[in-house]
Amino acid sequence: MSTSKRHEHTLIYFPRKNSLVCDICELGDDKWFMYICCQCDFIVHKMCLYIPTTIRLSHDSHHEHRLSFTQSLPIPNNDWACGVCRRIIDKNYGGYSCVKGCNYIVQPKCATRTDLLDGEELEGEPEIEYEDLKTFEEISD
Repeated sequence: MSTSKRHEHTLIYFPRKNSLVCDICELGDDKWFMYICCQCDFIVHKMCLYIPTTIRLSHDSHHEHRLSFTQSLPIPNNDWACGVCRRIIDKNYGGYSCVKGCNYIVQPKCATRTDLLDGEELEGEPEIEYEDLKTFEEISD
């Protein structure tokens, strides 16, 4: 496979059952087809090659800004928890972080859940700015 949004080198199909860990989703699952890069030791599930680059979580209780996938998360040495499942994120794998610079990071396996992701790729789409509406009208004395 010579074209991929996820990787700049040619990826080679690995047709055997294996226990390799995907560099995108951090899962080692022998049920999924894997692709490998012989140049830089990149390993990825076929389905992870096509996850969206820029997303917005659809659930109201989560983050309001767009999230962008990055292969190397901007996590300092302290532990960060996934904004959805609250598990500690391994910074050696990819993930989604806030495009506005908020301290909000989500693992790919959580960000791409069908109950949270609306399925739209937002890369290149203009972001809609929402007016800050107050719930109640302020009345002065």
